[in-house]
Amino acid sequence: YGIIFVTGPTGSGKTTTLYAALNAIKSVQTKIITVEDPVEYQLNLTQQVQVNEKANLTFSSALRSILRQDPDIIMIGEVRDKITGDLTKKAVQSGHQVLTTVHATSALGIIERFQDFGLSRSVLGSPDFLTGLLYQKLLPVVCSDCALDFNKVIVDENVEIKHLELLKRMLTVIKDPKQYPIKLRSEQGCSSCKYSGIKGRSVAAEVIMIDLKMIKYIGEGRTIDLMMHWRSLSDGDPSSE
Repeated sequence: YGIIFVTGPTGSGKTTTLYAALNAIKSVQTKIITVEDPVEYQLNLTQQVQVNEKANLTFSSALRSILRQDPDIIMIGEVRDKITGDLTKKAVQSGHQVLTTVHATSALGIIERFQDFGLSRSVLGSPDFLTGLLYQKLLPVVCSDCALDFNKVIVDENVEIKHLELLKRMLTVIKDPKQYPIKLRSEQGCSSCKYSGIKGRSVAAEVIMIDLKMIKYIGEGRTIDLMMHWRSLSDGDPSSE
């Protein structure tokens, strides 16, 4: 039960993440129905509905029909407005697990976004409503064929100021960079990466699994306390910042 939201910039792979999740949990015993615009991948053991505005098959009309078919899991390509937001709420409150995407600036920003769609704090703060929040971006990956060893670069007598500044920033989150095989992009690159120093992209994601304290803060509208609690789980006590 509950809803898992995925957000991030356009082209960051939100739908791909949802498909990966569905692919991991699908089974013959589980009835999964998706409503998408467009259907980007064909997924077996899943009923996929393609939105067609010309045929009056919208997200809202498709969702109303899907709820009558008693699915176990519903994947909504995107919650776009108050109508789909309200139908998403009804899907969750009727005992379905829902996976969907929404446009927001951060994982916690999803909560504010759904308030814009008309969902109250009491609904968002319900113990059975929110399950997880995920914000993701695609980051460039340095080419493994020409990447430089960062720990060697910073001890070189000709080290550049920008690399020392980068080390300074790292030390705010990593106590000893030498413990990690940190690679630095080669500005000259090589033939393997077409002399860009970059080869491919990888996902960087912020994943929030909702706990009871978060539910309490969400329901009471204590946004700052919610943020401080979330940061404290990974950063320790952030009160001095």
